[in-house]
This record gives sequence, structure tokens and C-alpha cells, in this order.
Amino acid sequence: MIKLLKKDRLQFLLIFIVTNIFCAIFLLSPKSPKIDLISSLTSTNYITLILNNIYIFYMFKKAKKVKSIYDKIICRIGKKKLFCKYILNGIVDILVFLFITYLTIYLKLGINIKLMNFFIIFLFFNFINFLIQELFSMLIFLTKKGNKYIVIPVIMNLVFYYYFIPFLIKIMEVV
Repeated sequence: MIKLLKKDRLQFLLIFIVTNIFCAIFLLSPKSPKIDLISSLTSTNYITLILNNIYIFYMFKKAKKVKSIYDKIICRIGKKKLFCKYILNGIVDILVFLFITYLTIYLKLGINIKLMNFFIIFLFFNFINFLIQELFSMLIFLTKKGNKYIVIPVIMNLVFYYYFIPFLIKIMEVV
């Protein structure tokens, strides 16, 4: 299964890195006062609308590929081992995605050390958000009409950035 997804992962990483660099260069403006990594993550829309949706597309492309060979994999390694490998593979993809995204923004803008706690909390919740989305992508190969489940991660992505992040900012301001 890992060999099957290796080519897709390399294509995704190449497209993602190019898109990420493009967004960092053209969509982030260091001219505005006090802009850094934290303010960029909480106020710019390009992460939500471009980068995360590229990852969601990759996640569902990966799930469709697994669906095409699902029955053969189940016979060889079993359901439990397949799900463990799929989730482990998803965790690695999420960590690489988050690392590349935030490293690019950090290299472009830097970070305010006073807000490091917020950044760590934000990373944790963002990781959980993507892990839940990865679990929803498993519905593609578990159900017959799995294509409709692509809407759920996109909506989760928008709700996370436009409702949860402002809520998290208010909580951090109180503390």
C-alpha cells in the first residue's frame, strides 16, 4: 500500500511546496505592522482556501486509490492492519503538510515569542482537525457512495478557521 501511494505523495509534495512558496511570496505582506506567523495564521485566508483544500484533495485521491484495491488488501493483510497503516500514513502526511506550511510562513514572517503558547495550541488543534478529516476520508473506501464525503472535510476546514480560531484567540486573550 505504501509503494502504491509513494508516487502520489511525491506529486502532492511537489505541487504543495510550489503552491506554498507562491502563497508565501505573493499573498503574505510583511509591509503591514506587527505581522508575524501567528497573525498570519489567524487572519489570512489563503491557508484555509488554498493550502488546506489542496491537502483535502490529496487525501481523497489517496482514499480513492486505496478503494480501488481495497478487497485485495483486505485479503492479504486484514482490515485492522490496513486501517492502522492508513492512519499512520495519514499522520505522516499531516505532519509533513503542517511542517512545510508553517516553516514557509515562519521563514517569510518570523514569530512573536510571546505568542508561542498560542502557536503550539493552534498546531495541536490543527493536527486533530486534519486527523478527523483523514478518518472521514476512510469513508470513501468503507461505503459504496463515498464521493459525497469530500464535503465534510471542506466544511470542517472552514468551520475550524472561521469559527474555532477566533474562539481560540478570545480564550487566549482572557488567559
